Amino acid sequence: MLLRSRPAVLADLLNYRDGLAFPYGRDPDVLRRLPEAWERLLHLPSVWSQVVEDLEAPPSERVVFYSLTAFVSRSFAMRLRLGRTPFISGEVVRRLLKNGEEPLDKRGMIAHLQEDGLCGLNLHSVCPLVPPGESAPLVIGEYATRQNFDQMRGYRFDQFLREVFTAEASHGYQSGGWRVRADYRSILPDSGPSLDHPYLLGIDREEAAVSAGARMAEMFVHRPPRLGLRRIHRDLLQAALEGLTDDEIADRLSISLSAVKKRWLAAYEHVDQRLPGLLPFDVLRAEGGRGTERRRHLLNHLREHPEEFRSLED
Repeated sequence: MLLRSRPAVLADLLNYRDGLAFPYGRDPDVLRRLPEAWERLLHLPSVWSQVVEDLEAPPSERVVFYSLTAFVSRSFAMRLRLGRTPFISGEVVRRLLKNGEEPLDKRGMIAHLQEDGLCGLNLHSVCPLVPPGESAPLVIGEYATRQNFDQMRGYRFDQFLREVFTAEASHGYQSGGWRVRADYRSILPDSGPSLDHPYLLGIDREEAAVSAGARMAEMFVHRPPRLGLRRIHRDLLQAALEGLTDDEIADRLSISLSAVKKRWLAAYEHVDQRLPGLLPFDVLRAEGGRGTERRRHLLNHLREHPEEFRSLED
């Protein structure tokens, strides 16, 4: 397998709509409106999406993993922990479609980051290569987890919640430090966990710290961004990290090639102001202000510090 991770687009989710539906419960209105909800969720700053592709597979079979995580208010997360609302992903969708109460908006994210930290809630994690609810094959699961950890660096977290739908998944997460928050046995008929009876698992900062070797402990290590990259910088640099040429970046951002070059120069000047000495001094401003050495140093820094893309400054 040759794996690559990227943010999801709506077409990804629609192409596998039936396979992604089970975490959202059985409410027909929620299921009917999932495309509308996904479209709104993908445009929120508090929602993180992931699609893992196998580049060696045929195009129609290329996506091997889907993940969607939302940052919700702490009060909402604590209510979910009471165990009265199974299928928490469906509850998020209901609240979003009713009044936009959840997930957090940008202002809410900033407020939570300044207080206890963010509450992450997994809406779906699905591998189409295995039966619904089962864990992804090891190579895919490990890759997706590593990408997840890297992409969320820079945020300060208070807790995470997710539902599991098989005993295998429940045991796997608990071995990594997660704890059962609710088994819904007073609400749902069978013993679970199953597709009709999830278990709610969670882990918070304190639990991760005392769980020897807990993998999730890494998620609670806060590495604040230092560069303060603005969106105009992040869009350019993210595309460059994906291997796009300047011509391809121009196409993606719908700007001219000369505008791309100006954005590179603006990015260098911004970094020089925020972190002097990070980039080599470019006397000649080679390549119209881009400078191959400056570009290489900046992209290498960003590969090692993905938290720089977590700025909420704009």
